Amino acid sequence: MSRIAAAVMFAAVTASAALSQAPQTREIIVTGEVSLEFAPDRFAVVYQVNGLADTRAEAIAQSETVMTRIREAVPGLEGLESLEIATRGASLDPVRERECMRTAMSAQRPTCAIEAWSFERAVILRGAPAERAGSVLALAADLDITEAALERFYLSDPATARRDVEIAALADARAKAEGLAAAAGAPLGALVRLQAGENFRQVGLFEGDQAGNFNVFQRSAPSVELDLQPTPVTIRSEIVAAFTLGSAN
Repeated sequence: MSRIAAAVMFAAVTASAALSQAPQTREIIVTGEVSLEFAPDRFAVVYQVNGLADTRAEAIAQSETVMTRIREAVPGLEGLESLEIATRGASLDPVRERECMRTAMSAQRPTCAIEAWSFERAVILRGAPAERAGSVLALAADLDITEAALERFYLSDPATARRDVEIAALADARAKAEGLAAAAGAPLGALVRLQAGENFRQVGLFEGDQAGNFNVFQRSAPSVELDLQPTPVTIRSEIVAAFTLGSAN
């Protein structure tokens, strides 16, 4: 055996012996799981505005008339603290002669006579507090809007809620680790690793939006009130935590 080979073998044996003699760090790995409910403070209601007119100009005018009624009536509802009104989608389409559309080939249908114009507009109303969603929904009937729906309740500050859930999940993991350490008769050490669990998910969590306060409208109420109780927003967190474990007594 050459001197070089012998030196390499000696170094490998020495390193192996050193590793076998080095103290091994003992760990406890636990999963922390928490699911908390939060009271939503905002709502989103959708009005579906639609209609029919003889001309394109009249259809546009009718659509704008309905929007004006919405902008004038909804902000004045009793109890509303903030409101944002936005158009999420809109369309303006010709209504062509029915018999021509039934019998004509696809390529010929654009030549069929226009009998009227239809318009559709999805209007989303986001506001606070969440408890006033029923009034906004009920007001649709007073505005002659035939389609209205509650889209969701949500949180204006989901980041704070998420942080509270993650703190609780870590506390759950630590409590489990302390129980295991006590059973092993050894002291629990420091947290050395932390990661989100593979099945981490969030339910019913929506990003907040900005909406201004208003105080210039004469307060009113819909002709028929609708009481909607906000559904709690559930946020779930699952984490995996590793703690060092001291020597047993």
